[in-house]
Amino acid sequence: MDECPQMKAKLAGTTTRDPAGGKKVLGIENDLMVGIAEDMGGGGAFAAPGDFMKILKSLLQNDGKLLQPKTVDEMFTTQLNETCQDALMKEMRIPAVNQMLGAFPPDCKKNWGFGGLIVEEDIDHSLH
Repeated sequence: MDECPQMKAKLAGTTTRDPAGGKKVLGIENDLMVGIAEDMGGGGAFAAPGDFMKILKSLLQNDGKLLQPKTVDEMFTTQLNETCQDALMKEMRIPAVNQMLGAFPPDCKKNWGFGGLIVEEDIDHSLH
């Protein structure tokens, strides 16, 4: 990011919610990319919102415009064996890790694919 000041100037800040009052708090201390010089496995891809939505749409529709369909299929194929999946489930029970990877219910079955975290069962995302 330091090599691209015009992009850095457009970068949106990271926000969290204050646990006491629920208000949004802006702060770079929560930004995982601050001070990182190396690749974080896909973290650090930057695009305008409209362009990012085009990428997501192409991947989710598996339309072949961005990647070959078999490549997209492989992105969403689980890659962990049972031992590794158990280790992932254990790590996902750590609140900070779970929050960073989507704040899914701790006991819902998860795996990992080349495209990232895969939730292997339906979950209720409704707010109660």
